[in-house]
Amino acid sequence: MAASSRWRCCALALLLLVCLRLGAQNPQPDPYSETAAPTPERIATLLKSGDPRDRAWGAFHAVRTKDASFLPELTGLAERWEPLPHPALDHPVPPLDTRQHNELDAMAAVLDGVIQFNGKLSPKVLLALADDLPAQAAVLLSRLSQSEQEPVLMAIFTNPKPANWVETRFSAQMLTLKPPPTFAARLMHDMKIPATIYVVDSIVGGMGSNNDCGAFSNVGKAGWPAAGQYSLRERPASDKFISIPVVRGLHPLYAVRMVRGLALTVTSTCDLRPLTAAVRIELLSQMLGAAPDKALGIAAPAGTTIPATSTAEYEKSLAEFVTVQLDTFQAVERRLTAKGYVSLDEMAGGASEPELVLTLADYRQDKSFELPKIAFNRGRVSWSGQ
Repeated sequence: MAASSRWRCCALALLLLVCLRLGAQNPQPDPYSETAAPTPERIATLLKSGDPRDRAWGAFHAVRTKDASFLPELTGLAERWEPLPHPALDHPVPPLDTRQHNELDAMAAVLDGVIQFNGKLSPKVLLALADDLPAQAAVLLSRLSQSEQEPVLMAIFTNPKPANWVETRFSAQMLTLKPPPTFAARLMHDMKIPATIYVVDSIVGGMGSNNDCGAFSNVGKAGWPAAGQYSLRERPASDKFISIPVVRGLHPLYAVRMVRGLALTVTSTCDLRPLTAAVRIELLSQMLGAAPDKALGIAAPAGTTIPATSTAEYEKSLAEFVTVQLDTFQAVERRLTAKGYVSLDEMAGGASEPELVLTLADYRQDKSFELPKIAFNRGRVSWSGQ
């Protein structure tokens, strides 16, 4: 009996030794590798970590394994997001510290999971995310009903100190589809039409414009995973990237997903114009069911060339140009009022009147007489630099 017990103990000890050696030879896979295959339990542990790098890896592995069962955890992380501090657009942006950068990158990976698993977030959460990750917020806002979208979009659109121009642009474009009260008036009123007044001895001239396109950096942070990052565009990308429709209609917007290294996530744009006067005109044209090309008669930028041989001739020609512009603005206001987008009170009170901003460009050879920056008693007309 004693010998049998000894043999049993020896067998158990040998089995334990074999298990320990097998465990040493087959350790748990390193989760900090894009080729690793961590268990669902390990992914869950990463998502619950207080380290943002762990959460980024957890989100990465959840997306890579297409395990939608992690959607509640990803949604929960998004719901706890605290917006980063942002100054107004006209102030220098203070540098974020390392912790804030890491939290932002981790949230980018988390939101990629929410988007890929067709998740939804509440309007309150999306409003909190819009300043820091506007493209992702736009995708998720597009999944809400109009009644859920509208308060968030109006809060973003009317924010006097937006953190970035991307959120202002997409909110305006989404609101254009079914304009709520006051939106059209605000879209018109905040429009500044630049107009250059070229004054010459005889007719000459020519103007042009330029456009730029931003792109993602492809440099990732060491020890962090690559993740799906998003940019808003006016046209879909090539077939090798996923283009998600965010705004449909005459002037659509797409969110393009690219898998890139997380590297101090920033608002990335490509083929997306800010909410300039020209873009506002396009959106107003869509609201009125007009063709996109010059349907409203408003040019942005505007301009004229005035041949002037005297101050009186200059003032007369300038007044005629300004009158044409203001008449065009009023015609658009009347069309918006007829459609019910602008109220009579808004129109009468100037709440839907754009601003014409004049710039004087003196190309005369003969400068024997002055070109005064005259004031106008009608409309919102100003001179640049004043």
